[in-house]
Amino acid sequence: GLSLNRFSHHAQGYAGPTLLLVLTEEGETYGAYIDAPLKPSDTYFGGPNCFLFTLLPAVHIYEPIGISKNYVLYNPPQTGQLASSAYFSKSQAGSLPEVIAFGGQPIRCRMSLEDDLNSIRWHTSCTTYAAHPVASGGPAEGSRKVRAIELWGCGGASAEKVRKEIVERRMRDASRAGKVDRAAMFGIGGGDWREEDNPDRMILETAGAHTFYSAQLEKLPNDDPNAKER
Repeated sequence: GLSLNRFSHHAQGYAGPTLLLVLTEEGETYGAYIDAPLKPSDTYFGGPNCFLFTLLPAVHIYEPIGISKNYVLYNPPQTGQLASSAYFSKSQAGSLPEVIAFGGQPIRCRMSLEDDLNSIRWHTSCTTYAAHPVASGGPAEGSRKVRAIELWGCGGASAEKVRKEIVERRMRDASRAGKVDRAAMFGIGGGDWREEDNPDRMILETAGAHTFYSAQLEKLPNDDPNAKER
C-alpha cells in the first residue's frame, strides 16, 4: 500500500536528484524532476532545473518560468507549521499539510500528492512552472486516485552510497538503543545504571522492573550487629 512514511523511509538520505513518477487509476502519468536531495522541510526547496511533466495521455514538460521559486515542498509527518489553514482534507487549521508538492503555495500547490500518497491533485497554472498550452488540451484540474508511485535516483553510485551509509547508521543506532548495558547494571563498568537519567534504567522500568529498590536498599541501616566487627 501507499504511505508517506514508507516513501520517506526509502527516500531518506539519498544525496542526489530524483525523478518521481505517479500513475493514476485513470491511466494518467504525472511526474517531476527534483534537482536537489529530498529533505523534509516546512519551506520550498530545489532549483531552476526542477520541472514537472506528463507522459499520458500526452507528453508535456512544464519548466520553471522564473517568477516564483516554489519548486518542491516535502513535508512528511510531524514536520513543519503553517500560519494559515490549508484546504487538504487531512490537515488541521494552522498546520502545514503532509504532502509532496510542487509549485503554487501550500494552500494551492500546482501538483501535490495528498491523502498519505493515495491521491494526486493537479492545477493548470502557478507562478513557478509554465502553464499548459490551452490548445493542446492539458490535464483537467482536480484530484485523482493514485495507483502506483516510483522514485528513481539520478545521482549515480555516490548518492546511493551515502543513502546506504545513513540507513546502516540508523539501524546501528536503533540496535544500541534497544540494548541494556549489563556490565554497567551490575557495577562492572560504564555508567551507573541506577542514575535517574540512565537510559538502561529507563528501559528496565518501562519493561516493569522496579529498579528503585536497589537505590532504597542502599539507604537502609545495617541490621547485623556484628557487621562492624567483620
